[in-house]
Amino acid sequence: MFNLDYKKIIQGINSVLKKDLKKNLISNAANLLTFITKSKIDTHVSLIYSHSLLSYGYWHQQLLAESIGKNGKDFTPIISECPKDHHSIMQLYLDGKRNKFFTFFKIINNKKDLPIKDYFDQKFKKSSLNNIIDAQFNATIKVFKKNLIPFRVILIDQKKPIQSFISLLVYSMLETAILCKAFNLNPFNQPAVEAIKKETYSLLS
Repeated sequence: MFNLDYKKIIQGINSVLKKDLKKNLISNAANLLTFITKSKIDTHVSLIYSHSLLSYGYWHQQLLAESIGKNGKDFTPIISECPKDHHSIMQLYLDGKRNKFFTFFKIINNKKDLPIKDYFDQKFKKSSLNNIIDAQFNATIKVFKKNLIPFRVILIDQKKPIQSFISLLVYSMLETAILCKAFNLNPFNQPAVEAIKKETYSLLS
């Protein structure tokens, strides 16, 4: 856990609004819009290779679902904790219906690491938890490229944790707002859920 520093928070926000990253934001949103409208992509899968980013993943899932899931529009968000999900749902991702766009999330420059004992005598050059996860991360990207599966990679620099994480939050919100604008949707409400709230209140009253 890190102490919040408002100066670093402001730096994180400003980094998204800089010229180069701003162009990247608009370009990424435009590409996503093209995938959704032209390639029948209706699912966004977050492949999260750092456990500490899972909370962000669930927040982003809520952001996409509540903002875009309206008026028959759909960009269903799925969270996958990797490499754990390599052994379950990855088969579907690689060889199932091609209706998904993937974002790889990973923390880089992570100082925390654990040595791994080589019980199976595989003679790995570097047996540590980070090295094994890095190998699985890079191998998955190579396989995605070979299979022409659409994806992007977002790396969070542990050397600047606050700025990087705030930049990711702001980037995600702005990207979602741009997509909603393109679909003529209000990203700030969830009218369909109100029906459940009303029914709940009526049952409790």
